[in-house]
Amino acid sequence: MKINLFISHDSNDEKIACLIAKELKEYGINCFVAHPDIHPMKDWKNTIIEKLKSSDIVIALINDDYFNKVWTNQEIGFACKQETPILPIKLSDKNPEGMISNLQALRSDALKNDEYNEYTQYNAKEDSEKIVLNLPEIFPDININKLYILKFIHAKNYNDAIDYFKIMKKQDQKLDNDDVKLIIDGFHNNNQLHPNYLKKSNVLTDYLEEQTGNKYKIINGKITQIVGRKTQFHPR
Repeated sequence: MKINLFISHDSNDEKIACLIAKELKEYGINCFVAHPDIHPMKDWKNTIIEKLKSSDIVIALINDDYFNKVWTNQEIGFACKQETPILPIKLSDKNPEGMISNLQALRSDALKNDEYNEYTQYNAKEDSEKIVLNLPEIFPDININKLYILKFIHAKNYNDAIDYFKIMKKQDQKLDNDDVKLIIDGFHNNNQLHPNYLKKSNVLTDYLEEQTGNKYKIINGKITQIVGRKTQFHPR
């Protein structure tokens, strides 16, 4: 299931919206942020309307002025009319109002920093994780494993790789053949997945064995499936 996500925001929070979108895209989620995602010479009003029509979920980034702005109110009204799920996230102490006053909002990591508009301490990773954790309630058929696998194989550093591997292991859904191939290809293409914890302690190959019943080893930096006395290499 491919998710199209629309981020509704006050223009003052465009950078936060873009940072969240960047993180969510690494989960394989399609994100739209006006105006950075609108191509030059495009009719921006029509583009926003079309993106709202095609969105599966709307994220509302609520600050003190969110409900005083014409466009954010219209975006919420449009989503409500379409019965598109709306997930509010509080960037300030402001609570959801009007047509979404009944919705419980998530608290953004931005609330930890009194001057979040300077973006000096804001970390979109935590907010994106909160959004992903709420997706199964909205989309019961979603393959949450796939989202965490994509995030794992796109890890930017060793610590992120370990964090997302541990989250991936906790999921109840079993890996299918496409998931296994995705992990193996990701391991071959991302050096951040190669540190000792994943490469030499066998936790990754043990995980693949638990999920598939097949035997795996890492040989010369490549995940190799052991078939009888022979080995089956998974090429780069």
